[in-house]
Amino acid sequence: MFVCYTLIAWILITLKIPFWVWIFGLIAWFTITLVASEDSDSSQPWLISLMFAGAIAGWVLGKEAGGMITATVWGMVGMGLGAIAGSETASKSIIGLLTVMGIAAIAGLIAGTRRGNWLGAIFGGGFGVIMGLMLGIILDAIFQSRAKLGTGSLFGLLLGGWIGAGIGAGQKAMMRVIEQIQPEVIIAAWGAIALVAGVVAQMVAGEKLLASYNGFYTFLILGIASGLGFSFGLWLAY
Repeated sequence: MFVCYTLIAWILITLKIPFWVWIFGLIAWFTITLVASEDSDSSQPWLISLMFAGAIAGWVLGKEAGGMITATVWGMVGMGLGAIAGSETASKSIIGLLTVMGIAAIAGLIAGTRRGNWLGAIFGGGFGVIMGLMLGIILDAIFQSRAKLGTGSLFGLLLGGWIGAGIGAGQKAMMRVIEQIQPEVIIAAWGAIALVAGVVAQMVAGEKLLASYNGFYTFLILGIASGLGFSFGLWLAY
C-alpha cells in the first residue's frame, strides 16, 4: 500500500497533473480510507472504492492519451469497470458492459486525438456487435450449446463490438494513434495500475486491521500509512 501511494504521487507530479485533480484525488483518498475502515459485511465499501479508483485511473490515463474528451470518456469507463469489479454482476451482464465500454473507450480515444471518425467507431461497434452475435449463435448451434447465449455468442458480441469500433474509426486511424503514443502515456498507465493496486491493498489491509482494532484506529493506521506514501512520493518527485 505504501509503495503504491508513493508511486501514485510521483507519477502525478511527473505528469504535471492540474491542482484541482489533486484536490479531487485527496478527497477520494480520504473517502476510500474511511470506507476501508468501516466494519461492513456488504460489498458496498468495495464498490465505492473501486468506482473511485477506476474513475481517477481512467481520467489520468485518458488525459495523457487524448486530452480532456478522452479523459472524460475513459473516466466514466473506469468507473464502470470499478462497478463491475466491486459488485456481484452476472457473467452475461459483464460481457455486455465490457462490449459497450470498449466501444466507448475507442470512440473517446479517436475523438480526443482527432485521428479518425469517432461516430464511425460507434456505428461500426454497433454493426460489429450484430455480426459477432450472429456468428456466435451459429457457432453455438454447431456445437449444440444449451444456453440461450452460449460462449460463442458472448465472445462474438464482445470481439465483434471492439473490432467493429476499430474498423469504423477509419482506415489506419488506430495505428496512427498507437504510433504517436508518448512516454507520458506509459507512465500514466503505470499510475493507473498503481492506483487500483493501492486501493485494493488498502481495502484488504482495512479488513485485516478490523479483525484486531475498531474503525477509528483502523482509519488512523490506514490514513497514516497511505499518507506517508503520498508524502514520500512528493519528496522523490521534487
